[in-house]
Amino acid sequence: MEIDFRRFSISILIVLLFGLLPVCSDSLADSASLKSQMVKMRDGVHLSTDVYFEGEVRKGRPSILIRTVYNKNYVFRWNPVWEKLVSQGYAIVIQDIRGRYESEGSYQIARGRREDGWDTLEWILSQPWANGKVGLGGCSYQGETQIVLEATKHPSLVVGQPQSAASGYYRPGRAWQSFSGGAFELGQTAGWFAGEGTNVFYGPNLTGESRSDWFNDKRSHNYKMRPDFDFNKYLKNIKTLPTISLLSRSGATPNDFDLWRANTPDGDYFRSMDLVDANDRISVPNLFFDTWYDYGSRETLMMAEQFRQNATTDLVKHNQFVVIGPGTHCNFPQRESEKSVGNRPLDNVAYDYESLQLNWFNKWLKGEDNNINQRPFLTYYVMGEHKWRYSDSWPLKNTKYTQNKLIWTKAALGIMTTDTQPKMAMEECLIGKSLVKIYGIAKGSGMIHPNMATTLGYTLEKKIIKVRISFLRQTRFCWEASMHPILNCQ
Repeated sequence: MEIDFRRFSISILIVLLFGLLPVCSDSLADSASLKSQMVKMRDGVHLSTDVYFEGEVRKGRPSILIRTVYNKNYVFRWNPVWEKLVSQGYAIVIQDIRGRYESEGSYQIARGRREDGWDTLEWILSQPWANGKVGLGGCSYQGETQIVLEATKHPSLVVGQPQSAASGYYRPGRAWQSFSGGAFELGQTAGWFAGEGTNVFYGPNLTGESRSDWFNDKRSHNYKMRPDFDFNKYLKNIKTLPTISLLSRSGATPNDFDLWRANTPDGDYFRSMDLVDANDRISVPNLFFDTWYDYGSRETLMMAEQFRQNATTDLVKHNQFVVIGPGTHCNFPQRESEKSVGNRPLDNVAYDYESLQLNWFNKWLKGEDNNINQRPFLTYYVMGEHKWRYSDSWPLKNTKYTQNKLIWTKAALGIMTTDTQPKMAMEECLIGKSLVKIYGIAKGSGMIHPNMATTLGYTLEKKIIKVRISFLRQTRFCWEASMHPILNCQ
């Protein structure tokens, strides 16, 4: 068939650079009930941990653990639900993982997380403010540490709420979401290592209680915990060759990017990582959040289904749920004004994610009879219809598969854009007798730090190209075999 591509850009967003957020005061974060507690791991390393709660220290309460790579002092700013849960009688426990920010030890990506998570849970159980029931929360890397810890089946764990957590799930060929079809995803992976992958952190030459005292002293508030890095230099260099020296030419601090780039996705290096795989069994209910414009919505659906199949009990099996919305990475619009898909025309995107989270934790950690689990397996937003739909299974029932090979007669050219203004690309083409509008965001709009967003896309020359596209037709909606669902069929 003939497809006239005049302008075609499909975006794949990089992982958010949370740690590059500017510093600002957070009243709750500044008044932690227990600040910078040094929790001892089995090998003697101490991990810095904050605990937020209201009331007496010796009053037992349910806890929610959030383990982060992006500086525990900023976590409350990424989800308003945490502050609400504190006011409802929870203890929110936030920890810098090993080797990051205030914590001791050496940072190694996706290694040792089950052991450190288990030891942290043991510490929580021994505290007078805890009642022995622990939930897990957080988005992106925080979601990733959740699902990995769930795989330990620690007896204190009661419930999880993973958000955009696909990087913690091992799928052949997609280790840490760094490869696609065997190709290394430069935009996603290099951007993360440049901005957040540093192995260098500064800290006082102190350990245990002495280290805790130091971070609780006002003198530590202006302490620089990591080297400075000019991310704009990286954004400039990403358009240049060779990619092998991209980070070193950009002045990035020491990191594991070269190891990432040099290893195959299913080789020993990635298989030795602490990721959830097909052999792991899950013993707690989960409510997954993800978005169609994120890097791992497909893996989230696969993971949720695996959790159902590998559940330790029928109760756990029947309480795995997924919500997939129209946002970007860790963007879950509570209001219409919060949508973040560039200029793409979308309506009815708002969803009450906050109440859903609150009711979910209250159901399992407090025993509230709120019927929050009386819901279908999947709640999803249909981009072309501007509607929320529901399904008890994925793939959807009555899905019709068309097995055509995806053949490009001309190789696509990869481009990177650092433009701070959203640019929406749209192309109309005929597939069979259907007129298809193909949308793509030509900029990482809607990111938490949008002027540092990077997007990996593909462009085709303005000429007629013969191509066969594999897609699944669902009402007025198309699915292309290797993309997220962003095709709107008329």
